[in-house]
Amino acid sequence: MPNEPKMTEALLDGWWDVTASDTEFFGSAGGKPSKYKFSKEEIQQMFEDYDPEVLEAPVKIEHTEEGQAHGWVKEVRVKAKNGRLYLQVKLKELSETLRKALLDGGYRSRSVEVYINFKKTGRAYLSGLAFLGAGTPAMINLSPFPTLATGLCDGVILCSGTGGPESLAFEPVPDDFKLETKEFTKMEAKDITKAIADGWDSVLSKIKGGEPTDDTAAKLKAAEEAQAEAESKIEAAEKARKEAEDKLKAKETEAELADFNAGVEKARDESRITPADSEMYIKLGEDLPEDKRKAILEDISAREPNKILSELSAPGSKVKGAVTRTSQMRKDAEAMWAKQKNPDPEDKRISEAAWDLMDADEKLELGEAQRLVASE
Repeated sequence: MPNEPKMTEALLDGWWDVTASDTEFFGSAGGKPSKYKFSKEEIQQMFEDYDPEVLEAPVKIEHTEEGQAHGWVKEVRVKAKNGRLYLQVKLKELSETLRKALLDGGYRSRSVEVYINFKKTGRAYLSGLAFLGAGTPAMINLSPFPTLATGLCDGVILCSGTGGPESLAFEPVPDDFKLETKEFTKMEAKDITKAIADGWDSVLSKIKGGEPTDDTAAKLKAAEEAQAEAESKIEAAEKARKEAEDKLKAKETEAELADFNAGVEKARDESRITPADSEMYIKLGEDLPEDKRKAILEDISAREPNKILSELSAPGSKVKGAVTRTSQMRKDAEAMWAKQKNPDPEDKRISEAAWDLMDADEKLELGEAQRLVASE
């Protein structure tokens, strides 16, 4: 047949008839055969609610639920003819496999997959489109060829839907019919702008769980401000909690240090260490962690009282033997430094220089000797 029409690349990117209202067909629901007829309202709902960001309808080869999608439904529109409404779609990202098969005429029938009850809306929603080859179509009188696009908007307004699909789905299969159509809706630019605004207000209202109102945006803003205020209060409470914990920890450390100093002084009074030793330990204890201070107390508390240390500790003591006194200090300090992971070299230098001064002057006490060294 010389005048037989051929599929072209331009037609592939045009508008495809996919289903129509008021035409009874046999499809399937839940995997079982089912007789059904789309109403004009359901066709209109599929047109109004389709939104790829909510649920993008895949393009398939046959009604498979596995493998890759061979494209996606880009947008939808409605056309009227002889009292029926026809749902038309534009496709995008068609696979090379499907494009070649369509151009070769291998697929002439289409079958829509529709969720009759789209979650939360209870409205019909286009959920998929399958191209059929040898399969027998359930719905006839749909054109095997798409029509070229006519105009930028074609009267189509897309409105967002919400929620996910429920399990009920009907699958009518369209075939051929040469359709001379007229636009279902002809809208001026100002009408399109208003419709978009109304649709957005409807979406915001659904998010809030109520009907569209003029103050929806104000309510959403108030909710956002309330959330920001709540988050700020939580942050402030967390900061206050941390400050309280830090203060408590500081008090516990202060109390523990006071107990350490008291233990050192007790060991001094019991002649287990000299007054000079006690000054050294108290000074060192300020920079040591709790476990190190605890180890020092255990060490000096276990020492036996020493009569010589008692004489050295007495005010105005004339007992000779300053070398013996500093030797014990050096020995104790060396033992303590050996237990430290990273002893302070400056502290070590000052202590050793102070002991040298005390060796030279038996009247010189450790604290004064350390001050002299530090002031040099």
